[in-house]
Amino acid sequence: MSKRAFNGANILPVIIQAENLYTSLLRKTDNALQNEGEVKAVVSELISTRSSADKSLKNMKAVFLDAANVPADKLHKRKKTKRQQLRDRPLNARERRTLKVYEVPRDVRYEWFIPLHDLWQGYMKDLYGQGPDIQQFAQKLLKADFHGSILTVTRSTNPSYVGSTGIVVQETLNLFKIVTKDNRLKRK
Repeated sequence: MSKRAFNGANILPVIIQAENLYTSLLRKTDNALQNEGEVKAVVSELISTRSSADKSLKNMKAVFLDAANVPADKLHKRKKTKRQQLRDRPLNARERRTLKVYEVPRDVRYEWFIPLHDLWQGYMKDLYGQGPDIQQFAQKLLKADFHGSILTVTRSTNPSYVGSTGIVVQETLNLFKIVTKDNRLKRK
């Protein structure tokens, strides 16, 4: 095994060729999206004309080192990790119950819901303004949202609830939760 001495003169042409390549590629990659053919031409000058080199030149793809130059259609979307998928999914019924998502706290104040009532009045004006037909408005009223409306209990199985007036805080299928003027939460 013979040891060859390192000779700086042997490597100098390679360094010069690499510098020339770097400067020519740098000029051509300022706007790499439009000059992809020119970049391929510079690379083809360096690759020999053997069949394997020609094959690799044909299969050559543009590699963007700067994300600003990458066109939108060539961006690869990353798959979501398990943690991201878990974070994106909605809560199921059990989780909503344990987190008490729909539970209204007992220390609510009537004044907090006056702006909600003002919004509800605007909603009703818009709903009524869509058509003055009474039957059509009655149908819309059945499907309307009553959060923020002021309701008075006229009939109830519990006689102590009759006559209570307040702003609707929560509306479910068979139940209204209202806040009365004396800041009491009642379920009707």
